[in-house]
Amino acid sequence: MTDSSDFQIECQILSDLYMNYRDSEVFAEFIEYNDIGVPLAHFMADGLIKELEPIAKTYIAETYQLLFDALSIPVTHEYESLDELLEAAREQ
Repeated sequence: MTDSSDFQIECQILSDLYMNYRDSEVFAEFIEYNDIGVPLAHFMADGLIKELEPIAKTYIAETYQLLFDALSIPVTHEYESLDELLEAAREQ
C-alpha cells in the first residue's frame, strides 16, 4: 500500500470480493477468517466510513496480502480490479 489511491483500490477489491463471493464456498473460509479486514474494506469502499485508525488500515493491508496468499499469486503487480486479480490467479 503506497498511497491513498492504491489503498482505495485495495478496499474496492476486497469489497467486491465480499459483495460477489461472500456466499461462495471457494472464498467462505477466507472471508470468515478475515472477519475484520473484509468488512472494514467494504465499509471504506462504500463510503460508510471516511477515516480509519492506523490499526484498521493494518487489518485491511494484511487481509489484502492474505488474498494474494490464498490465490497463490505473488504481489508483483498492482491490480485495478477484482476481475483482473482473479484472472491472474486463473493464469497461474
